[in-house]
Amino acid sequence: MNSNGMTPYQAPEAAGSSDLTANEVPSEQPKVFGIIHIVYSVLGGLKSLAFLGVYFAMGALMGQMKEGLKEEGIDFEVFKQIWDIMGRWMLIEGVVCLVLGIILFIAGIGLLKRKMWGRNLSIVWAASRIVLLIASLVVMLPHQNELQELSQQMNGQEVSGMGGMQQSMGNLPSIIMVLAYPVVTLIFMFGSTMKNALRKG
Repeated sequence: MNSNGMTPYQAPEAAGSSDLTANEVPSEQPKVFGIIHIVYSVLGGLKSLAFLGVYFAMGALMGQMKEGLKEEGIDFEVFKQIWDIMGRWMLIEGVVCLVLGIILFIAGIGLLKRKMWGRNLSIVWAASRIVLLIASLVVMLPHQNELQELSQQMNGQEVSGMGGMQQSMGNLPSIIMVLAYPVVTLIFMFGSTMKNALRKG
C-alpha cells in the first residue's frame, strides 16, 4: 500500500510466483531410492549368505576333494593354500556385505521418511561397497588365476600365460554390475535435487 492508501498493481505472474514456489512438490527421488535400497539390501543379504554357505560347504568337502585331486595329479597342498586365502576372504566379505546390507536397508527407510541421515548412510554404504570391491579384486584375482592354472592341469591342457587376462576379462561383467548401483547412488545423493527434496521433507 502506498502513501495514497492504494495497493500498487501487481502482475498476475509476479503474484503467483511466490505461491508456486511455496507449493512446489518435492522430488520423488528419495522415495524411489528408498525402495530400491531396501530391495537391493535384501538381495545382497541373500548373496552374502550364499558366500558363507560356499565357504562352509568347501570346508566340509575338503577331505573328499583331497583324494580326487591326488588322482588327477594335482598337488593338494597347493590347492589348499590357495583355498585357505580365498576362503578366508569369502568369509570376511560375506560378513561385511551382511553389515553393509543392514546399513543400506536402514538408509532406505531413512530416504522413504525423507530424512537427511538416509542420504548420509547411503553415501557411507556406496563408498564402502566400492572400497570392498577393490580390496576383493586385489586379494582374489591372483589366486583365481592360480586356480585357473590348476584347472587346466586337471583337464590335461597346456597352461597358458593368457589365463590371468582371460580370468580378468571374464570378471568384468560382474565387476560392472557390482559397481553400477553404488556409483549411481553417489551421483544422485550428491545431486542438488536429492538434497533439496530431503530439506523440504
